[in-house]
Amino acid sequence: MRLLFLFAIFMVNFSSSAQDPNNWIRTYGGGGYDIGVVGYETEDREYIIAASTSSSGSGNSDIKLMKLDSLGNELWIKVFGSTGVDVVKSLCVSNDKGFLIAGYSNGFGNGGYDFYIFKTDYAGNLIWEKTFGGSDWDFAESIYETADGNILVVGTTFSYGNGDSDIYLLKLNSIGDKLWDKTFGGNKTEKGYAVIESYDENILIVGQTNSFSDSYRAYMIKADNKGEVIWAKMYSDRENAVFYDIKETGDYGYVACGSSKNPDYGVTDFYITKVDNGGSEIWKIEDYQPANDEFFSIVVKNGHEYALAGYTESHGLGGRDVYVGIYPLIDPMFHTTFGGTDLDEAYHISLTTDGGFLITGTTKSFTPGIQSVFINKTDSIRFFKFDPIIVNIKEEKNKEEFTFLPYPNPFTRKTFINLPENYQKIDLKVFSIDGKNISNYFNFQHKNNQLIITNNNDMKGLFFFQVFENGMFLAKGKLITTSN
Repeated sequence: MRLLFLFAIFMVNFSSSAQDPNNWIRTYGGGGYDIGVVGYETEDREYIIAASTSSSGSGNSDIKLMKLDSLGNELWIKVFGSTGVDVVKSLCVSNDKGFLIAGYSNGFGNGGYDFYIFKTDYAGNLIWEKTFGGSDWDFAESIYETADGNILVVGTTFSYGNGDSDIYLLKLNSIGDKLWDKTFGGNKTEKGYAVIESYDENILIVGQTNSFSDSYRAYMIKADNKGEVIWAKMYSDRENAVFYDIKETGDYGYVACGSSKNPDYGVTDFYITKVDNGGSEIWKIEDYQPANDEFFSIVVKNGHEYALAGYTESHGLGGRDVYVGIYPLIDPMFHTTFGGTDLDEAYHISLTTDGGFLITGTTKSFTPGIQSVFINKTDSIRFFKFDPIIVNIKEEKNKEEFTFLPYPNPFTRKTFINLPENYQKIDLKVFSIDGKNISNYFNFQHKNNQLIITNNNDMKGLFFFQVFENGMFLAKGKLITTSN
């Protein structure tokens, strides 16, 4: 279906005027990667943001909670995780005003990666944390508190099920104990990305499957409150179709968003579909553009108006720009892009009590480091202001933790770390940005209070290292290697 889009592209205009509490944009980051994943307004009309960070914490990547006031000023920041890789994918505000967080970790649990679920109180203090998974990789993607105070978590498992990977659903009680779990899928690949509870207390899951078709199809499952399938359906005739989010509509149907492959250009296009309570498709929008575009998040306003957030490469200023669209029924009402000349993406959109929206994502265009959290508060008349305030977040460190600084960095062949004291048995581990241990690609020597790290395999890119003394974690840092 070909649509005519109207775009308002806002150039950067740094202003010293007073900030509108209903309409502002800010970025938050340290010296590394800071990626905003999800944000909500809280009962006190402040905002809770969940992000993944390499700028703070003890590991290569950690989970950061940020509480902001109505103008986007930081009230507090809390960091959670292990000495490995910890990634946040979802957050919800619980009935007791605390926060439920879901993601995955390779520093806790049984396998390479496991579901990592924890709860904090309203001030960000940890109440409990749990991991779930088998001996292989398991990734949590979405968390939802049910009407009875229990918890649903969905994601993808390589440890359980029938195929290469399956959708994995957990039901937990209010203190994180497992009540039951279910896997969904055939003999190939399934991925679960979002879960909600419907008005009739059933469970809706969306994701992707290629077990029942020649290509990847968008996938929606409705199950009862015990996880037994009521119906499961595939959507879109295009290849590589996927749903990333789902919401219930005012007529007790469901609307889901994601992307599908353009049959002519071979790129991903925006994909939205509306289905009834039985999963029958009522309408759909599959865009037709020459470059990659995806929606990651959708929210329903007034029962029938749909606001979506994602990214576009077809329009805007940079390689990828934040894209927001608002649809009454299926006719495009308002679309806008904003961003700079680099990568800018929105991963989540939520409603605010003033009738506006909170958009959460990431930016490489406006950052004091490599990549920053991106937050946009919009007003109720859908005016999206692009006037970013860049906030350099002080990197939070544990008192006992050191950060070792290699020099030179970036480097091609060798870099050196001066140690603060005469350590004895030193070990070094190096990880890629996705958490894989690639230590064997680097050599290191410990001589005279100095570590000498050699790039023996002409590796190029950003890597993370950890230093251990006698098997105990001592410090971490980043390596940036360049080609000859």
